Amino acid sequence: MLVIKNLKKRYEKFSLDIENFQVKQGEFISILGQSGSGKSTFLNILAGIETEYIGEVSIKGELSMVFQDSLLLPHLNLFENIAFGLRIKKMDKNEIDARVVEVMKKLEIFSLKDKYPNEISGGEKQRVSIGRALVMKPQLLLMDEPFSSLDENLRERLQEVVKNLQKELGLTIIFVTHDRDEAFYLSDRIALINKGKIEQYDSAINLFTKPISDYVYKFLSLENIVVKDQEIYRKMKV
Repeated sequence: MLVIKNLKKRYEKFSLDIENFQVKQGEFISILGQSGSGKSTFLNILAGIETEYIGEVSIKGELSMVFQDSLLLPHLNLFENIAFGLRIKKMDKNEIDARVVEVMKKLEIFSLKDKYPNEISGGEKQRVSIGRALVMKPQLLLMDEPFSSLDENLRERLQEVVKNLQKELGLTIIFVTHDRDEAFYLSDRIALINKGKIEQYDSAINLFTKPISDYVYKFLSLENIVVKDQEIYRKMKV
């Protein structure tokens, strides 16, 4: 699905340097790291937002992206916000309507279809943002800290929504987060990034039980982890 080799991106005071990174079809991958570690820069390169870099980035299939901010168009209702990309592609109207209705029902926001962004909550806005990405039927979905501005209850509900949709649709997802519990709960594998380099790319259990550097050990140490869900615990024990 995705192969990266010898990726380098230089800034005046920061460098992103990813030697090798691969994602298989249907995987849920989290890019985990502190603020300023390079995780969003990495995702922007994958999305094609950042185009000046050295190295090989090979992606099979179409991709969509969900941002930290919902970035909804205020003059369009929610139905039209989700349909916007399809209309730009000049798709058949009946196909557009069918896709948007299907996605809105899956995300449980169809009843809000005639509302405008200023009339709904933050969690509902993020559902619309996810719907706008999914309606394009991507093979790869990129998500840049999409729940970080939400309260804990909303964040956990949307984590569950995304996890269920990923399984149902067979999506490949690359998910940027600074939250360890979120990464452990959602992911098949986690790439822990630090100062522009991947410290370790592995399953949650291997990251936790077989850290390959002091940084990984300290970042994921047991005394600093709050396990909020039994599924996280089971993943750590597999």
